[in-house]
Amino acid sequence: MEQHAAKKYTQELKEKFESLAGSLCITDPSGRMVYANGGISRRTGYDVPEVVGKKPSELWGGHMPRAFYNALWHTIQEKKEPFIGRVVNRKKDGSMHEEVLHIAPVFGGSRDIRYFIEIHPDTRDNGRAIVFQQEFMRHLQTNQVGGSGVVDWVSYWLAGEQVVHPPVPHTGSLFDLLEALFVDPTDDFFSDRKEDAKLIVAAQQDGAAFGALYSKYYHRIFHYFYERVLKQRGVAEDLAQETFLRAFRHVTFFEHKNASYYTYLLRIAHNVLVNFYRKKQVVSFDEQVHDIPAPEVHESMWSHEVVWRAVRSFSPIEQTIFTLRYQEELSIKEIADMLDKTENAIKLHLSRARKKLRDILS
Repeated sequence: MEQHAAKKYTQELKEKFESLAGSLCITDPSGRMVYANGGISRRTGYDVPEVVGKKPSELWGGHMPRAFYNALWHTIQEKKEPFIGRVVNRKKDGSMHEEVLHIAPVFGGSRDIRYFIEIHPDTRDNGRAIVFQQEFMRHLQTNQVGGSGVVDWVSYWLAGEQVVHPPVPHTGSLFDLLEALFVDPTDDFFSDRKEDAKLIVAAQQDGAAFGALYSKYYHRIFHYFYERVLKQRGVAEDLAQETFLRAFRHVTFFEHKNASYYTYLLRIAHNVLVNFYRKKQVVSFDEQVHDIPAPEVHESMWSHEVVWRAVRSFSPIEQTIFTLRYQEELSIKEIADMLDKTENAIKLHLSRARKKLRDILS
């Protein structure tokens, strides 16, 4: 019972940190990120699955003179002291911005460095920023403050103007707490991605191998729908099948990212569910109103068979993007995320595809 309560609290604490405005990153000794909270997306534009397993220099860093990074690593790795420095980084959308780094080593039992922690508080004015920096140096200079005290302090500064939750009831070193509360749960959460990468490659080489992904995730996708369609088993089964049919149709073009395939399936399932309820509303409305004017030609043409015959003459990538946009009604951003391309690239492919379609139909 006590173990169950501890696990429940760990999950609640992790969810609490996900919602905080500031960002918290934990890296291994080589600088590779092993945890990041949801604030990293608000700060950099990168989602957590894109961040975990990568180094900041591979995503948003690396734009300062070499002397800056030499000083940083000398301070945190050789002197084993906290580092504060102003830096210019690049967000995912390409925009450059200036911010202050607060990085400190986290030690194991024999003062060997086990992690680095980077805290980006939600400060609203320079006065608070100065106070934070003073406290940062004091709390993380030697890791002498109890682990729960540091975690409480971090949550306070990441919360900004939000309500601060009750203190952490755990005991132990900062290293022990970071590992138990953040690093280990994150590793467990993303453990599927390595297996998924192999299954995806196999399915791309042989369509029959997609059955392994189907078997692995069908039960979870079914229950996603089952809980959202008033426990109608037949409806949930149909929607789950539609989800896997769409996933199978585009598996050739799927590029594996840091997240598990389940995350990708959930994105498809969400769109399937939205379309299901949208159609239900249309049917319900149509049963009550019989004099609805016919839709404009340009609104209905996408469902016409002649259009999709024309689409088959497109290049494979144009077919995929065109189908996702107009048949499955995904947004430009959703398609870009799914195919790991920029939104501008998706728009360019769509523009070319629409021109081809106009030429064919005319």
